[in-house]
Amino acid sequence: ALATTLDENELSDLKDQFDAIDVDKNGVISLEEMRH
Repeated sequence: ALATTLDENELSDLKDQFDAIDVDKNGVISLEEMRH
């Protein structure tokens, strides 16, 4: 999977980006969140 090819810093950056998009912090990026 993707996570196995990323180093610790890349994984941390990806998580930060995900968290910035996932505004309601439910662990899922909805279509509505993608529009913002």
